[in-house]
Amino acid sequence: MSNHNPHDWTWVNGQTRPGEQPVLFADDQGFSLGMALFETIAVVNGKPVNLAAHVHRLLSGLQQIGTPLSTEDLDPVVILQDLFEREPGRHGNLRITVTPGRATRGLLTKPTTGPMIIGRYQELSPQHVHPAELHISSIRRNPDSPGSYLKSIHYLDHILAKREAVEAGAEDALMLTADGRISCSTTANVIIWDGHQLKHPDPHSAALPGTTLALLHSLLPPKRKIQPAAITRLDLDVAKGVYLINSLKGVQPVNAIGDRKYYSDLNGVYSEMTKVLRSYVVAECGEHVGEGVFPWLGEV
Repeated sequence: MSNHNPHDWTWVNGQTRPGEQPVLFADDQGFSLGMALFETIAVVNGKPVNLAAHVHRLLSGLQQIGTPLSTEDLDPVVILQDLFEREPGRHGNLRITVTPGRATRGLLTKPTTGPMIIGRYQELSPQHVHPAELHISSIRRNPDSPGSYLKSIHYLDHILAKREAVEAGAEDALMLTADGRISCSTTANVIIWDGHQLKHPDPHSAALPGTTLALLHSLLPPKRKIQPAAITRLDLDVAKGVYLINSLKGVQPVNAIGDRKYYSDLNGVYSEMTKVLRSYVVAECGEHVGEGVFPWLGEV
């Protein structure tokens, strides 16, 4: 007799399986070497948000690690359709993970099978917008590592930084480079408002090139374009607002970093950023976006 949860399904290389079924072999390079990339895509009204950007980043990253795929091989719309045939969804997230496949021992051993493409959809519960409190982590990011700019499954540093932040009474960690530049939080890009301009850590700050950050930049009017900069702790001291941004958070205001307090949600730029993102998602996915699941998409 099966104990399968009817809401739990996994998409694996074109097949939809009950969630409790194993999908990886012990010699898969994603498991044995941690050599795998992933994307987390917001799903609103059953439709993936900012899809082309997520697919482009994933395919580009796979090319860099030597696991090339085409858009025909990897189509998130097909994955969602297959999963929704078993369990319809509305508001949640689709995570797609790709590994090179099975291989014998060795760092440069070529896989003996094709890549593993794994899709998981999770319905999300309603939540509320709240400003975040951040702790500056003692764990540093490496701007010289190619892995810093790939969305890989190597999350140990992020996990340890998050744990350190929670133990310090904060919600999340702000991660710096070894020379003290601002990089990112454990799961989001960082934006600061200096009272005149929006800025984000430059391409040499070990921050993942964010799909939602790029989208927001493209949507904002010229006077609000988010400029890359080498951001330091001194910039944080004089900033008028600090924000976290990713595909599920949208734009989350920060109200404290250590002892430094902010009023990030009380200025016009926060409303402006949220408004243009909401307009984009409404155009892509229809009205009633999020139904409280993505509260940053609420009416502003």
